[in-house]
Amino acid sequence: MVPISPYSGPDIGWIYIETGHLGLTQKEKRMTEQIDPAALIMAAGGIVEKQTDEGPLIAVIHRHLYGDEWSLPKGKQDSGETLQETAIREVLEETCCMARIIRFAGVTHYFHGSLPKVVLYWHMKLETENKFNSSQEVSDMEWLTPVDALQRLNYHDERQVLKKIYPLEVIADD
Repeated sequence: MVPISPYSGPDIGWIYIETGHLGLTQKEKRMTEQIDPAALIMAAGGIVEKQTDEGPLIAVIHRHLYGDEWSLPKGKQDSGETLQETAIREVLEETCCMARIIRFAGVTHYFHGSLPKVVLYWHMKLETENKFNSSQEVSDMEWLTPVDALQRLNYHDERQVLKKIYPLEVIADD
């Protein structure tokens, strides 16, 4: 087991990756056996919720830097930063909005090239909405209903994290 991060919230203590239980392919298992734990990419992001009279809306961003993808705001952890600080910073950088953490939402993992990347997500409430400004990495941001966000997100794992916050069984997911 590789310790990932201390999280002092009420739901979890240390987060561990146990490569035998992640549903990895044989190739991925071999790749993880050859990885220096220091090479593990840690990232964090948020499911940012804005309350409206019609119900909650979720911030979803369009990244053009890595291809045409719609995703939740997230990014790599900076040195000396907690994962919660990373999540808040990345939400601000990618949506131009300030948000506060409500609770832990979930975790995804995948390979970024040959290195494993782990992304921890927090459910957040919008505190301050600012005008969105596109950047080199993010070209657009939209506020969508949870159902519409589920349909828009490109990545299965992000859709699964969203479903933990908003039970959306009515939507078929691949």
